[in-house]
Amino acid sequence: MRCTRNFNWRRICERMEIKKILITGASSDIGFKLTEKLLKNNYKVIGTYNKNKKKLLKLKKEFENLEIIKINFEIDDLKKIKFNNVDCFISLHGYMKKKNKQKHNEVDFQKHISINYFKNLIIIDKLLLEMKKKKFGRIYLTSSVGTKYGGSEETLYYSLSKYLNEFYPSYLKKLIKFNIILNTIMIGLVDTKFHNKMKNKNMSKRIKLTPTKKIITVEQMSDNIFNIITNKDNLFMNTQINLTNGE
Repeated sequence: MRCTRNFNWRRICERMEIKKILITGASSDIGFKLTEKLLKNNYKVIGTYNKNKKKLLKLKKEFENLEIIKINFEIDDLKKIKFNNVDCFISLHGYMKKKNKQKHNEVDFQKHISINYFKNLIIIDKLLLEMKKKKFGRIYLTSSVGTKYGGSEETLYYSLSKYLNEFYPSYLKKLIKFNIILNTIMIGLVDTKFHNKMKNKNMSKRIKLTPTKKIITVEQMSDNIFNIITNKDNLFMNTQINLTNGE
């Protein structure tokens, strides 16, 4: 939206600017690169991590605009996050237990659903209280391209995530009147440490299955996500954005 000479419109435009971004999973490969890029472009970032904080601590020494919080999504740990003044939320956290789906028990199902789905809903509900007041907010939820095909039969994550990333209460779709927009981002095959550590995953074979026959680098993916969430003229509204190398 362009600002006009009208004072009221100018105030609206100023209010619409993204200043503070909450990133869950900021210690992941993509999460860290995205956090770093946002900080270098003068955004304020609240980044959460579970175990790996070494790189984030080093980044915090360089940028005072970074706040890092240890969050255990298995317990009610979200009260540590200050949701006021957050303009944008991107969910990059996730849980995957590598086990044949048929061997998963009820506890495994509950843990996957709680961490990958319900915790996002709780965060969104808390953010909406603040976003509605200022009539502005951007929310981005992410999933893996593996969910498009059902993923590996060895993981519950892939079989559930397609449903979990598409089924959101209808009230979220009605938030446009408050200038609050929710999108999901499907992330393609990325050269992350997670993928490289999977012993039974033939990466060369997997890369050949992509239309471009290329793997996406962490830098490329974080740059693409950065461009999406910071573009003021972004027209994505309540949709799925595919960053999947053509898959």
